[in-house]
Amino acid sequence: MIKNTILLSIVMLVAAMNVVIAQPSADISARIIQEGEIRQYPISVEDFRITSMVSSPDDIRLAQQISQIIRDDLSFHMLFKEIPIDSFILSVLELTEMTKLAWKNMGAEYLVSGRCTIEGSEVEINYTIWDLVHMSEMRSDGFRSSRDNLRALAHSVSDDVVRQVAGMKPLFNTKIAYVSAKSGNKEVYVCDYDGHSSYAVTSNGSINLSPVWDAQGKSILYTSFKGGFPELWRANIGSANHSKVASYKGLNSAAAISPTNDEICLTLSKDGNAELYLLDMNGKIKRRLTNSRAIESSPSFGPNSRTIAFSSDRTGTPQVYLMDDEGLDVTRVTYRGSYNDSPAFSPDGSKIAFVTRSDRGNFDICVVDVTGENFRLITRSGSNENPHWAPDSYHLVYSARHNDNYDLFITDFMGLTRRQISSDSKSSNPFWGPNTKR
Repeated sequence: MIKNTILLSIVMLVAAMNVVIAQPSADISARIIQEGEIRQYPISVEDFRITSMVSSPDDIRLAQQISQIIRDDLSFHMLFKEIPIDSFILSVLELTEMTKLAWKNMGAEYLVSGRCTIEGSEVEINYTIWDLVHMSEMRSDGFRSSRDNLRALAHSVSDDVVRQVAGMKPLFNTKIAYVSAKSGNKEVYVCDYDGHSSYAVTSNGSINLSPVWDAQGKSILYTSFKGGFPELWRANIGSANHSKVASYKGLNSAAAISPTNDEICLTLSKDGNAELYLLDMNGKIKRRLTNSRAIESSPSFGPNSRTIAFSSDRTGTPQVYLMDDEGLDVTRVTYRGSYNDSPAFSPDGSKIAFVTRSDRGNFDICVVDVTGENFRLITRSGSNENPHWAPDSYHLVYSARHNDNYDLFITDFMGLTRRQISSDSKSSNPFWGPNTKR
């Protein structure tokens, strides 16, 4: 009874310190509040245990690493709030470890527990997701892989938690393509969503820009100057195969690939002015989409592959427009601000992210509904560019400049969370890849 009274007092103290304990809800939309507030799923992740009777310090560290990766994943997700282990509460309650009831009384509505079995170079994770509101088991499952694939293994657990608790698409085993000049030249790289496990895709010693994933995550299109002028190239992921896709006179830049994976929208200047063209996947022109004296660039396909967002300065300054894949039915989206560029369609087609010149004079990332309504400024420091969406339509990646340092950041569409994922001070042009693990 004394312990329960103490625990209740602690909970009240935590509440007084502005830690919000959200009410349970199975409806994702109910978690998003129109006024801009968000109600999150409070969740805790216990330290995973080693199943063997005898375990080395390395084995224990490995299990702790798995738990921490899952915590990091969920604490980044805009719909989750991690409730951490509190050693003070353990000592007050004279517990050696947190119980499910203790977690619940601290505000956690969900709990992830698990154990690791290590056999040589293989690691098996078995985990359980608990509904603490109803004190019931939601799901138990497991994954097995090599030690070298440890991070992906932990991300798989996180993805399942997001799927089971929030009903949302997996996020944490996705990849991001980007450009880095850390070698002295601008080369294309790929990393995990959180910046880990980076590797080079190009190493041609030239300038390589604007990488974009195909819809299946099997290849990347990029613009390269290795031939002396900007040409469009394709790199097949998992091989050293690079092939030229488009080499028209002038610009061959800022490619977008349709979600149906059968068309490319590309900025070409072969006739003198920068215009948008629709090409097949082999680089053959199907039709010209724009025809004006303005500069038309930065195409982005909507999820139906028939609507394209793009930037045009036809009114004097860059603004975001929509058109169909015939170049018709052109509609202006942005009216707020004198400079709006680099639009990116969310995969679900409901929102468009873009770059705006803000009142402070720098570039910031904005998000609007596809109708142009509900303008949201989601960055407010540095100079920010190149927004691209995660496949869940809730999170984004972008590049930011602070004091001449260029790095990559991930955030959500309300700007509530922000995490730096590069540290070389020379990274830009990010593009979040598709989810290839359904």
